[in-house]
Amino acid sequence: MDSDHRGGWGPLAEPVHPDRLIQPGDPPWRENAWLAFYDRPQGVYGVTHVTTSPNSGGLRSRCSLVADGREAEIIEALAPMEFSSPSISLDLAGHIVAKGPDLAVDVTLSPRHHACDYSQSQVLPGLEGNEPLQHFQQTGTATGSVTLGDTTLTIDGASLRDRTWGFRDEAASWVEYYACLFLFEDFDLAIMKFRSTLRDDDHVAGFLMGARQGEICGSRVVRDAWGGLARMELDLTDGAGIGLTVERPEARIFVPLGEPTTSAALSAYDDFAEVRTTDGAVGFGAIEQGILRRLG
Repeated sequence: MDSDHRGGWGPLAEPVHPDRLIQPGDPPWRENAWLAFYDRPQGVYGVTHVTTSPNSGGLRSRCSLVADGREAEIIEALAPMEFSSPSISLDLAGHIVAKGPDLAVDVTLSPRHHACDYSQSQVLPGLEGNEPLQHFQQTGTATGSVTLGDTTLTIDGASLRDRTWGFRDEAASWVEYYACLFLFEDFDLAIMKFRSTLRDDDHVAGFLMGARQGEICGSRVVRDAWGGLARMELDLTDGAGIGLTVERPEARIFVPLGEPTTSAALSAYDDFAEVRTTDGAVGFGAIEQGILRRLG
């Protein structure tokens, strides 16, 4: 598929794979896309998150918006191997349109820097005995308009995206995780750390993109009294390190995952927060944290 059709987003605009051969008894094959945007001066933070599949539950389209401290959300069922629902239209080349009783979104996303590829690291747990999940992230700009209640705002801000496909069942293999994607003035920082049922050790991977380049191979955090990230110490494969302080979140949006049928379920949310490196670079982005709840 040519790059023009993908809007410059490359693997972030990878379409769903309806021709994927799924046999009876195969584990869940899931296709996910997560597109976040924000305009900090206007207090606007939004997430569109879609999950579809040919053979599992949890098919869901969601558009969540926080604007000027108020919140609204649309959640709808998705058809198998579709990414758009009646109220939410998602063009992976970079356009989100959503309209509900209390919210409307018409936002265009354009890429910056390049996509980071987590697939080879296998940091995002798939399912044992199956091929690794394909997982990509990238940042960009966000322009357009959002409406919450009777207030419409024209936005000019930033965007964060990921795209994942493969055999996946979060409640079966994910125990706990955090995943961060931050934009600085001239570089981006991406980091993920997962504890899963598939490995004896916690797995970390991440990237610096733009004016700063490198791969992240280690991460340690200090949390605040609310369980949020307060400080991070990151190790690079070249032996260098990066320290980050994390401010209190400016917005929090919860992330429904899967379709639990027992007491086990992932509880996850996205925090939008400012970060600062020890050498003074100031960035902003999203921190997603999730933990498996199993107590019946």
